[in-house]
Amino acid sequence: MSAKTKISPDTNLKELLKNKRAKAVLKKYGIACFECGGLGAEKLVHAADCHGIDVDRIIKEITSPASSKR
Repeated sequence: MSAKTKISPDTNLKELLKNKRAKAVLKKYGIACFECGGLGAEKLVHAADCHGIDVDRIIKEITSPASSKR
């Protein structure tokens, strides 16, 4: 996943997890399905819903310039 790739609720988790910042944010919210068998088919919105987290909040944190300083 390149730095210019747009992240949306429909972004595939397998692709999203190639981004270190995204992986850290997902882990922070308890979305740690990094080795799940369905990872290739799951979208960010589904993972967020399953964990009771607002998908827009996750996207904002991943894409926010401030989050890259953590």
